[in-house]
Amino acid sequence: MDTERAAQAVRRDVLLPAPREEVWAALTRSELLSGWFEAEVEIDPRPRGAVTARDRGGTLRRGTVAAANRPYRLVVVWNSTIVGREPGAGPTRMEFTLEAVAEGTRLTVIEAPVAASSPEATFLEAAR
Repeated sequence: MDTERAAQAVRRDVLLPAPREEVWAALTRSELLSGWFEAEVEIDPRPRGAVTARDRGGTLRRGTVAAANRPYRLVVVWNSTIVGREPGAGPTRMEFTLEAVAEGTRLTVIEAPVAASSPEATFLEAAR
């Protein structure tokens, strides 16, 4: 990740008192992920699988699964177009990594802008 994108990235680490397989299920099963996102979420957790999230206000966000390495890592690339609103700042890449620790699972979530020349931008074009 280049310096500018790294400065714009948002990172969050959360310690969850649950085994990694359980946390993986919560990230990859629509009904469980909906609770985490506080939105109606549909996910096909395979590479190139579709992801949609509709919040309570009706705003729809679409993305594509870029990587799914069960039960360690899930990457979703969100499109820049948010249906029902003005376009945002551009597409973003959201990476979830799961690490087994004595207390359960450390979940790290990083969301960062997608640079126009990045592999993720090419991936988004191919997924259309």
